[in-house]
Amino acid sequence: MLFHKKYIKSSLKLLPILVLFYSCEAEPLEQNMPKDADIVSEEKMTQIIIDLNLIDGAIKANRHNIDSIHTNAFFESVLEKHKLSEELLDKNLKYYTQRPDEMEQIYEKAIAKMTEEQAKLNEHPLLEQVD
Repeated sequence: MLFHKKYIKSSLKLLPILVLFYSCEAEPLEQNMPKDADIVSEEKMTQIIIDLNLIDGAIKANRHNIDSIHTNAFFESVLEKHKLSEELLDKNLKYYTQRPDEMEQIYEKAIAKMTEEQAKLNEHPLLEQVD
């Protein structure tokens, strides 16, 4: 299980490379195949990507205080929040990385939402008092 969590973290960092790799594949992908019931919507995938990136950022910011047990718990909380198993998350990541246009839209939405939230946090009155 620990290996898998590291795989998820690494796959997020390598996601742009994977998108490029899959988009350059010689064989046509099954892009026109309908989504099966296990594939989450783009909106939900956007939120999953946001949550995974927030967890990854928190772990990096506190890397000296967080051990692998806590790291696993953080990632498991994201899976639980979105009612996904590790296998379903992998399946969804694979599905969307094979569709670079959709994945790019998901990342653009995720970046926009995280930027918007950061702007809201920066405007918070308590932060102005701390300075």
